[in-house]
Amino acid sequence: MSKGNVVCLGFSGFPFGLAAVSRQKLVAKGLIHAGMKVTVLCAKSVHDHSIDLPQHGEFEGVNYRYAVSPFRDKNFLVRNIKRRLSWFFELKELVSLNRQEKVTHVIVSNTNVFSYAVWIKLVSLVLRFKSILSLVEIYKSRPGQAF
Repeated sequence: MSKGNVVCLGFSGFPFGLAAVSRQKLVAKGLIHAGMKVTVLCAKSVHDHSIDLPQHGEFEGVNYRYAVSPFRDKNFLVRNIKRRLSWFFELKELVSLNRQEKVTHVIVSNTNVFSYAVWIKLVSLVLRFKSILSLVEIYKSRPGQAF
């Protein structure tokens, strides 16, 4: 019996990535060790077709799902349509996960887009789970742009 069901949002590139993805794997493994069920939900396609990566599965004990294919489309138009609709696809997967096994917490990681954090907070109010904003790195604003 798990103590809760956590979904991690805000990462693209799971399970192969750099520091942010490695940090997410370690956080997920720690939560699993503490008795939580963890799923990493990726909204955007970033991998090329040279790797063998199913749309959902398990990597080093951490469950993951891609809202769309994990592979970056070669067609510019299709790629940008998928990117614009990524929030919708992510919401669809989040609702599906919530129906399968009640989601208790969502961790939103490293987002510098305020509207995305607000969007997830609104979704959390509707679907009745707690949202946790994980800001580890905040990128410096560009010159002439207010932070």
